[in-house]
Amino acid sequence: DRVPFANLASYVSYDEYVDIIENKINNDLEAQKILRDKGTTLRRLPPHLLKREFLDLRFCTFEDFYAFVNRHQKIVVKVYNSAMGDQVSVVDTEREQLTGLANQEKLARVFADYQSKSLYIIEEYIRQHHEWSRINPDCVNTIRVHTVKSADGQYAACWHWLARFGRKGESIDMHNAFVVLVDPDSGRIITDALDEEIGGREWFLQGEAQMKEMNEAANVRFKDVVVPFKDEIKAVVEEAAAYFPEIPFIGWDIALTEDGPVIVEGNGCPVAFKPIQQLYATISGGVFYREELENIMKKI
Repeated sequence: DRVPFANLASYVSYDEYVDIIENKINNDLEAQKILRDKGTTLRRLPPHLLKREFLDLRFCTFEDFYAFVNRHQKIVVKVYNSAMGDQVSVVDTEREQLTGLANQEKLARVFADYQSKSLYIIEEYIRQHHEWSRINPDCVNTIRVHTVKSADGQYAACWHWLARFGRKGESIDMHNAFVVLVDPDSGRIITDALDEEIGGREWFLQGEAQMKEMNEAANVRFKDVVVPFKDEIKAVVEEAAAYFPEIPFIGWDIALTEDGPVIVEGNGCPVAFKPIQQLYATISGGVFYREELENIMKKI
């Protein structure tokens, strides 16, 4: 059904949201550059929040890269300043024949190619929790959790969480994913999934919702799923936020391992607001997320 017109006052357009984030909340443009540089973000965070090795090719030698590749069968290669999963790839080092002395020359060419394309960030592949692999084992499925730094200097997780599941066969969960809303108090998924491949536009204004109850590939009903480690997730993002005091509002991408949550990256202008708002409207009678956004502004 179409959204009741009276509820459109609670709707925040994407342009309005970005203006609020960049000009009223996270308005320090120099600070924004910290999170946009993935290498800087990874170096600031302590190892127990990452739980994986990484390299920044701007600050290492070929010998470092060679040793790293030979330690890890799977690596993730990223442009240092990309967003939305752009120029991110998963590489099977054995399948691509990059390991061992016999392939050292080939690996040297790969090293030079990565540097020439600003593919500086090399990470150990995250082995995700079995519950998340049950839904989609083909990629690391992430959860977006936001934090806010209040005027008194305290850091707190806020808003509903957005869980993102990649499509079958995709190695990155940002590519036309299924997204669902998570209640942070219970850890339970509380909406059907928005299929971003066909439902990314403002469907709620047009009566064209493209929602999925099931992940057919895994035969899993989304609303039957409970996020593991919900309390630990809150603790991890609140601790991580304290390492970036210049940036009061951050969207954290979280992966789940058998040992708990890990930080994938942080975002200073987190665009997950759009699907969060869309999904929230499906369970609120058409009320959008303006009040939640205004609550953030009051805390800061």
